[in-house]
Amino acid sequence: MALGNVFFADAFRAALREFGPKSIVSFEALVGMPWGHSDPIRTADRLRDVVPDAEILIVTRDEVALTRSLYSQYVHEGGWVQFDDFGQVLNAEYLDIESTLERFRSRFERVLVLDHSLLIEDPEEALRRISEFAGIHLSLPPNRRHENVSLNGWRLELLRRWNKIFRESELNPSPWVSIPYAGAMRTLLQRRVQFTRRRA
Repeated sequence: MALGNVFFADAFRAALREFGPKSIVSFEALVGMPWGHSDPIRTADRLRDVVPDAEILIVTRDEVALTRSLYSQYVHEGGWVQFDDFGQVLNAEYLDIESTLERFRSRFERVLVLDHSLLIEDPEEALRRISEFAGIHLSLPPNRRHENVSLNGWRLELLRRWNKIFRESELNPSPWVSIPYAGAMRTLLQRRVQFTRRRA
């Protein structure tokens, strides 16, 4: 648990004790932030200091697919830079997968690396590997129909332009004309995609 440069190590330890010996902490920022301030080495050191015997699971993705996924997330969160200029926004170390793996392997004894494609193509096998690694039994839920809708194509471009003009956010503190609840446009577009898919 951190607030700026202040790290509340004792509060983190207390939370883990409350959750039990097999607590699962899932947080993308543990490997760094794709944009904005990022100090992934310090984050890894803090995690090691608090949980030195942690078992680390890292899901990797090829750089092209990862960049496009990050761009979609960036626009969803209020970004407005075009894709061709997105490299100016990204933190370069975030895409350096080998350095990320080395960072954790040098600090923790047990690190499991899975490719994102395995989660999509063979989720049962992915879960088997995770269960074996963690020493706990995990099973897929009976209902796996929940879908996290990500905008693409003209909808993503529409949201990008909308963000630039109307949506005030950390990624765009000075839009042309800030209007209240401008972030709701993302939700409206996502619901439209879900409605279209159900009809199809």
